[in-house]
Amino acid sequence: DILVFAHKRHQNAIATLNEARNTGIVSIFTGPSDPLTHVFHQTGITWAMAEIFCRMCPKCAAKNKS
Repeated sequence: DILVFAHKRHQNAIATLNEARNTGIVSIFTGPSDPLTHVFHQTGITWAMAEIFCRMCPKCAAKNKS
């Protein structure tokens, strides 16, 4: 999964999105859009998806508790 790869340095959601964008594999959605267009024509990641992923990361969760 691209989010696993992009989150390899365990940085915040913005850094994870930038890493994903730099791969050239995905588009980063920054505003309202037609979901059907994106489902059928490209793969995309929203900030909210990256934020949730980062919060669910066991290593990051442990780091944020201390």
